[in-house]
Amino acid sequence: GNGKQVRDVLYVKDLVKAFDLFVRSKIRHSIYNIGGGPKNVLSLLELLNFLNEKLNERPEIKYSK
Repeated sequence: GNGKQVRDVLYVKDLVKAFDLFVRSKIRHSIYNIGGGPKNVLSLLELLNFLNEKLNERPEIKYSK
């Protein structure tokens, strides 16, 4: 890849809330897709830049074909 691939991200608190709602639900057999939605899409390069700003470290980037 070239780093422009995107991922759907969400806050850990939102994930925990979703788990809690599921555990308390009467529905036991279903499939759920839990994500941050289209407003929370982040490319892998954007994620690396964000981590660089927070950690002040620049990881080596190796691209695959």
